[in-house]
Amino acid sequence: MGVELWRSDGTDEGTVLVKETHAGADSYISSDLVDVNGMIFFITYSPGSGYELWQSDGTEGGTVLIKGGFGWSSVDPKIAVDGVLFFRAGSALWRSDGTEAGTTLIRDGILAPEFGFTACGGSFAVVNGVLVFPGRDENGCELWRSDGVTAELLMDINPGPASSMRLNLTSPFTEASGLVLFAADDGVHGMELWATDGTSTTRMTKVFPGAGGSGARSFIRFGPQVFFTAFEPDSGGELWALSLSDPHQGLNLAETRANLDAPDQSRSRWPTSMGELRAFPPLKGDPRARVASEREKP
Repeated sequence: MGVELWRSDGTDEGTVLVKETHAGADSYISSDLVDVNGMIFFITYSPGSGYELWQSDGTEGGTVLIKGGFGWSSVDPKIAVDGVLFFRAGSALWRSDGTEAGTTLIRDGILAPEFGFTACGGSFAVVNGVLVFPGRDENGCELWRSDGVTAELLMDINPGPASSMRLNLTSPFTEASGLVLFAADDGVHGMELWATDGTSTTRMTKVFPGAGGSGARSFIRFGPQVFFTAFEPDSGGELWALSLSDPHQGLNLAETRANLDAPDQSRSRWPTSMGELRAFPPLKGDPRARVASEREKP
């Protein structure tokens, strides 16, 4: 038996095989499991069948093949939006509602390889019921969107064939307060922080002065602010914080208390002062980096 789907209730006795999807030691399932309304979607591979999309409710009888025929093009389940799975097969974007008839191609030729010279970095994210992601066509790696029926370029941030996003420079997209935050290079300001609500997109801040970019990345929401790492000449690589009010104002959106007060596991420990915070850690190997620094320190 190859790598198959198991389930566990946390005990040895309750850890059991759900189903052997394919016979033989050379078959396996992907490690990327996506929960869509209590159903687990996953990808299987076997030498005889290639890649296939499956779903499971955790029982043998409820673990079924949804669609095969993808051959040997890499297939990856990505994210759920309103009860629909979005996944990639080669360079194509697909969707599935859990049925074979409801598993359909959205658009081909818009997704770059996840690794290698032409990879875009970033990730799939959901904002206001819309999927946003880095797509690639004649415009290079740019910001795309999909409503589950069609997929289209949302903004050519770096106009022309040059890419605004790059592997190892554009970190995973982060949803925060009805927006998606990501790093992109418009060809003028370098790699900096951007925000989109799925319709409008804008550059939020310029950390690095002049034409260079700060390499803003690793965005994490913490209470009513978003923390990220960035580089500037005076202090090197440090931790920065941005109020969630700023992206809304940049996109001319009305911020809501429901968004800013959304549950957060760290909220109870959040300080009352919302001034700019900048602190460790420095980037290793940078001679200009300091151990810690602060602005407007009392």
